[in-house]
Amino acid sequence: MEKLRIYTQENCKYCEQVKSVFKENNIDFIEMSTKKYPKEWKKIMYMSTMGITPTILYKDFYFIANRDFQTPEQLVEILKDFEKPDVDNSILVLERTKTLNYNIMLALQNLNEVINKINNKLGGQDAPRF
Repeated sequence: MEKLRIYTQENCKYCEQVKSVFKENNIDFIEMSTKKYPKEWKKIMYMSTMGITPTILYKDFYFIANRDFQTPEQLVEILKDFEKPDVDNSILVLERTKTLNYNIMLALQNLNEVINKINNKLGGQDAPRF
């Protein structure tokens, strides 16, 4: 596995956990403190619209805590099998946007069902469907 970068903040316990799991799994990494590399960190925050640490850069892809992985162990499994896709970035963005839109639609439908159940228990009418 090629060396990766992990963007961290001081006093970030989750950053420490991820680094510890990396060491246990013999994963080479370069620690990038957000204080020492503010320009790079601002670029990442601008691109991802998320300022969450740890953020990992591996094979030109960013893996962000809670968005892309839930535990350090899950991250290690993702990274072990990760291959940079042989796909044009515009196709990748389009397909991810379609998936995101689909997931938002499902979430809104589920929310609508919950609202209808609550409304019906209160004696109201069904909420409009999306």
